[in-house]
Amino acid sequence: VFVCGCGGSISDIVDTNGVASYCRELEGVVYSGNIGYACTGEAAKEIGALAQQHKLTHAVVAACACCNLDQICYSCSDRRIQCKSNLILNGHNDGVEYEFVNIREHCAWVHSDPKLATAKARTIVRAVIR
Repeated sequence: VFVCGCGGSISDIVDTNGVASYCRELEGVVYSGNIGYACTGEAAKEIGALAQQHKLTHAVVAACACCNLDQICYSCSDRRIQCKSNLILNGHNDGVEYEFVNIREHCAWVHSDPKLATAKARTIVRAVIR
């Protein structure tokens, strides 16, 4: 599980450290950590390296992206498309299946209470893992 802080756009409301820590305790989770901006090329390299290091077959990216690469929904922005293409298309054919969870709009941007936003982020990330 890779929890994006989105330069504060997520982490100013959602306790991203707490979400990553929570995910480490879930059954089947081999790795869980934070990432500053999941949409950058550097982050894609870091995620790819960690996926190889931990021999991951699946990864959850909790950020702003909400759909698979071949599905572009009405909410997709250039940042989301860049995140997905950096991980999946641009030389990161690492055999890892990526699932994207939108904790920015679904948690950080709709809740003013950090506890509610964090609880919801934990819930939707956990739902994807199971």
